[in-house]
Amino acid sequence: MSDRKSSNDYWEGEWEKFDPTEEISLDEKNPKNLLYILINRNLKKAFSQNGIKPNDTFFEIGCGGSKWLPFFAKEFELQVGGIDYTDNGVIGAMNACKHSNINAHIIKGDYEQMSTKLQGECFDVIASFGFVEHFENTKQCISHIMKVSKKNGLIITIIPNMAGLYGLGYKLLKPSVYAIHNPLDLKQLAKAHIDNKLELIYEEYLLSTPGIIGNTKDGERGLFKFAKNLLRKLTQFFWLLELKGLRLPRSKLFSPYIMCIYKNNT
Repeated sequence: MSDRKSSNDYWEGEWEKFDPTEEISLDEKNPKNLLYILINRNLKKAFSQNGIKPNDTFFEIGCGGSKWLPFFAKEFELQVGGIDYTDNGVIGAMNACKHSNINAHIIKGDYEQMSTKLQGECFDVIASFGFVEHFENTKQCISHIMKVSKKNGLIITIIPNMAGLYGLGYKLLKPSVYAIHNPLDLKQLAKAHIDNKLELIYEEYLLSTPGIIGNTKDGERGLFKFAKNLLRKLTQFFWLLELKGLRLPRSKLFSPYIMCIYKNNT
């Protein structure tokens, strides 16, 4: 029995709303881009130190509606591909790549069977963005991901910090969304990688304050709408300070995201 906490129907609905024309921006004039800017800085350093170069291969696990495939293809000149188990997710990822004139090898299927689907093909860089926390057994999830990693390949894992205030916001305001997450902190996420005998390259909480929980919609009113608007304004203020060069402290309580980069030496 699968330990997946989210359903196919949930993700089909999410990716049906995906806008394939929306791209990742590194424009430092807009504080909303700070997360991408920080991730990009960490990636550049890790790639440089570990010999990742143009035309190396990149594969995204759970690439449904991905903006990351065009980003890695254009920013790092990698050959990109990915897997997702939803129809709308695969269509969204393909459309995003088409919009950016990027060639990508995207397949539909469950990540537990991807090694078979890929006929043993492995990649220089494997990444997942908001994926592993949707499973109960994080160590097992990472072990499946490792199966398509080359020796000395990098494994990038980024998740929302549902163990802090960011997660508490969802627990109180959107409990159905919180319920499909395994609320991991940095220590727990790191342990899942270490238990699979991966070598640490980088790990850290990202950003100093809880992130923006989506845009308010026409049907949202009362406390929920007020809380989202307040959180958005506070987030933009603190992220603007960081863009100006003030590095605010990261923590399990306040940081909204977690990033790990590990090397597969097996």
